[in-house]
Amino acid sequence: MFNHLARVRLVVLATVLALSGGGLPPLLAQDEAAPVASASVQAALLEAYALIDAEQLDDALAHLDQIQAEHAYDQALIEQVRGFTYFSMQNHAASIAAFRAAIATGGLTDAQTQDFEYSVLQVSIASADRAAILLALEEAQTPAQPESAFNTKLFAQAYMELEEYETALGHARRARELHGRPDQFLDRMVRYLETLTAD
Repeated sequence: MFNHLARVRLVVLATVLALSGGGLPPLLAQDEAAPVASASVQAALLEAYALIDAEQLDDALAHLDQIQAEHAYDQALIEQVRGFTYFSMQNHAASIAAFRAAIATGGLTDAQTQDFEYSVLQVSIASADRAAILLALEEAQTPAQPESAFNTKLFAQAYMELEEYETALGHARRARELHGRPDQFLDRMVRYLETLTAD
């Protein structure tokens, strides 16, 4: 029902482009102490993304295996791109494992860790695996993060997949309120959930 691939693709592309341009991806811009990838890994990740964009996914995975990380943040970014590659192959379990491996490197800031946890949640929703969604929800919501339209909508999607429609509706309404401007996607979600929860 929802296009999770587009969201994950944008996050990875933003990361890779930011590496090449010396800036930070939009989701991480609030973090003043964000680490920087080594030059060799930046170049290698751009090559990997070119393979992904050309839909040469097996080649991309093989290329990622050859990249030599110089520090933990390098490894985290390699695992992020690996997670996206597996997601593109619809191998949700491998994608989740790669995003978790990125978090486990210890090379991410708190804000970046939260973004990666959201990636795990998005892939879990796409997998329709109830246990995976529940675990990812717990991780993404602990500790509590500042409310945003994005994370609140993501929680609504997760609870929809879990068929907990009343909870999903509350999150969807709150996401629409936080968004602060018309949004057809959120409007449709709210209407759909109101239909499901009507007495």
